[in-house]
Amino acid sequence: VKVDFIFGIPWEEAEDREETWKLIEKIIDMKGKINAHIFIPLPGSPWANKKTAIISEEDLEKIRRLSNEKILIGNWEKHFKIIHLNDFVIK
Repeated sequence: VKVDFIFGIPWEEAEDREETWKLIEKIIDMKGKINAHIFIPLPGSPWANKKTAIISEEDLEKIRRLSNEKILIGNWEKHFKIIHLNDFVIK
């Protein structure tokens, strides 16, 4: 099983991220893979003017670790660079 997750949804809060990581851990325990993305507002969409939520260093470290272990895949690094280049607030 491969499950997609989008990090940095504009209204997500710490509790949301905690629940996301709990679900990711369950999926990994079941030998599933995680396909990670980072929210990018698309022109013309209802969320075009929304900003990516702050992505903590702790979350980025978890994403990187799972990526290095080949458990997490996806274009998250490309998305992160796009966000960073467009001056979104990332911590």
